[in-house]
Amino acid sequence: MVLDHIHPVQAACAGVSLCILEERQGDELVISALDPLKGRGKEFLRIKNDVFGLMDISPDGKQIIYGHPERDQYVTVFDLGTHQSRQIHIQSFGNLDDLGFAPDGRSLYMCFWAPGFTLAKVGMDGHAQPLREAPLGLTGFAISPDGRQIVFGETQGEANVWLADRE
Repeated sequence: MVLDHIHPVQAACAGVSLCILEERQGDELVISALDPLKGRGKEFLRIKNDVFGLMDISPDGKQIIYGHPERDQYVTVFDLGTHQSRQIHIQSFGNLDDLGFAPDGRSLYMCFWAPGFTLAKVGMDGHAQPLREAPLGLTGFAISPDGRQIVFGETQGEANVWLADRE
């Protein structure tokens, strides 16, 4: 067993938290609950390794979204309660580089690269609204809990971090 990533997430309900363990087992990726004191918990999802690359969990802890960088024009939303999945075809600005749920769980934020980088807000219908473009690179992003601010790094030959208000 090779531990690859641990994704801690605070759920929307006060005092509730959920950790997700992502681990590679042969040609599969296994996503399970993780209790920091008791270890691995319930297995949520097992998928072929080649279809996975990026992941986030919804603020309410009920859904996982995942997609493959550099290849797909869609992401998959997996419901942890029903074990049903659906694809969201993305109006794309290039290859998927990063993704995350909005704090309200009703939309997504994604970073794309093609020639240049684009940070966009993406609806659950796949429609993308560009928020920022950068010719050399965007280096990740984080959204404030109230969804009003986004912080992201931008490569311009020097170290820049931007904080933008969303209205």
